Amino acid sequence: MFSDCHCHLGEDAESAVEEALKVDVGLILTAGIDLESSRRAVEIADRFEAVRACIGVHPWYADEYDVEVEHLFRKLIEEGKVIAVSEIGLDYVGRMTKDWVYEERIIDKKIQRETFKAQLRLAREFELPVIVHDRTPSFETLELIEGEGNLEMGAVIHGFSRDVEYVERCEDLGIYLSIGVRPLNRGELTPDAVRRIPLELLLTETDSAQPRDVLRVAEQVATLMDVRPREIGEKATRNLRRLLRL
Repeated sequence: MFSDCHCHLGEDAESAVEEALKVDVGLILTAGIDLESSRRAVEIADRFEAVRACIGVHPWYADEYDVEVEHLFRKLIEEGKVIAVSEIGLDYVGRMTKDWVYEERIIDKKIQRETFKAQLRLAREFELPVIVHDRTPSFETLELIEGEGNLEMGAVIHGFSRDVEYVERCEDLGIYLSIGVRPLNRGELTPDAVRRIPLELLLTETDSAQPRDVLRVAEQVATLMDVRPREIGEKATRNLRRLLRL
């Protein structure tokens, strides 16, 4: 079985899940980027056995996180509808507006850090893993995950596109690394970095609305690691189930 640990299912969720199941993608995590999309993730997960919901405020919209949003997130978690806190993190490069226009302007770094730490604390309180967006030039994101005490509950760096040194730091901390379609297709990942990822910490994702495409990730990673795609899929799925305590 294959798995997509980070996607964003939308209006075509039914057909997207059906297509994924046809190619044996049997475990799908759909993530929120703000309150509205987090609610939608929960609604979608309620409809499909293979789908689990994640809630979170993306660093692009970190200035939207407030007491009311946290209260509503708590309610969703307490209702048992949430498997992880995602998508959260830091982005010091740029942002997408909600009209999907790219801007080099970023949300103030202090606001991003405070929002990230607040959601790390929320995840720790409810013993949930976190799936994290990291576009910083340093190890700041990893340091905050460790500093807020989230390693025990489990953490994932999604859309991994860093170097061997970053892999080694994550290995030391026991943080999972999720490889996605875009970093592979854009050449943002070096073969050496991919090969250095321990299989025990490898996850796969699409970061899109089509989880079936995770097979492409498994195929490309398998080529780099000189194993079969099915082996990558099965290992990543076992890892994801362990992370989620399923």
